[in-house]
Amino acid sequence: MTITPISSIGHRGYTKNIYFEARNRDNRESHSIRNTAMAVPLTVLLAMSPLNPVLAERNSVFGEDDYATEMVEQASPTDEITFVKSKDGHGMLVQLVDENNDSFYLDFQSKNADGKYQSVTVDMPFNKEYNKKTKRAESVTRTITEIRPLKYTLMGDDGTSDINFSFKQVRTKESPVGYSSDKLADFLEDFINGKIEGMKNDGAVKYGAPLDLKIRMGTRGNFVNGAINTKWLDEGRAVSEDWGRTLTSVDIETSQGKYRLFAVSTDRNNDDFESVIIKKDGEGEFKVAGVKLSHINLEDRAKIGDFNMGVIELYKRNSEAKVRITDQKLFDALWSVTEDPRFNNAFSTEMVEAKMRITGDGLMVTAQ
Repeated sequence: MTITPISSIGHRGYTKNIYFEARNRDNRESHSIRNTAMAVPLTVLLAMSPLNPVLAERNSVFGEDDYATEMVEQASPTDEITFVKSKDGHGMLVQLVDENNDSFYLDFQSKNADGKYQSVTVDMPFNKEYNKKTKRAESVTRTITEIRPLKYTLMGDDGTSDINFSFKQVRTKESPVGYSSDKLADFLEDFINGKIEGMKNDGAVKYGAPLDLKIRMGTRGNFVNGAINTKWLDEGRAVSEDWGRTLTSVDIETSQGKYRLFAVSTDRNNDDFESVIIKKDGEGEFKVAGVKLSHINLEDRAKIGDFNMGVIELYKRNSEAKVRITDQKLFDALWSVTEDPRFNNAFSTEMVEAKMRITGDGLMVTAQ
């Protein structure tokens, strides 16, 4: 995946300044990066219209006299859903429009026309696939099988995290890749729980097994799974390293512990810091390699949402190899000092945008 610098995200406004001054210990607070704790996907609106031309076209497929349009009001007066119901009671068509203004067309089918529905298909004109027979991209109809709750916790190489998010994914029979449309999932959940008047779920849709994954930032901006090796922390406690002269320091307390940050010089110029050292209570000292502000866009077959995440890169003991931690308040502190010219050569800074895709088995991979 290509990760390119972005200009739409600025760090100004994300942080308070953290001042490295020997006697100034009052500026220890910083705001979390915007949206890092926000649940994904973002809040969406439901919009439906009985006069929608695409819905009208689907009406004509069944015969103009077979379906009649009905308006059904939900619990909230702002949520109106248009149902197109067959006169014989065997079918119900529903249109949903999600946060991306993408339309989902649901076709519920009842064997006995008794309000109990045994199957539901979804058609998404915005998500077309190439048809080898017609040699053109066409909308695909799929059979919905389940709603699966997904939860992700973004871990640092130290085994800690302060970033997590969750959402519901709609899965189909024909494709392992889900559809993480918030409004579609909410509507189907109401259908499962019997909250849609006149419509009972008779085995059409079920709840899938929840998926709870812990993932960590990889070396190339992607996310990787698997066990976290914290041997580097043991080495940091056991082995010392000469950093140079400490010119000033500051104490910072976050949800993950207490830190002391040292500004270090290796020459006689006291107005230029060559590095910043981090010392967490109970751990060894580590040199900061850099800070990276990432704007993460998530998608499967629908856009899930996006969030900002700060990553701190540290050098392992006596090595050029790097590890990554995700303490957002600590990140804010380090990012804020980059406005001080004395830190120009202390560590690197980077702002990137990454597009990630949720696979059929729930893994998060870089989008192609």
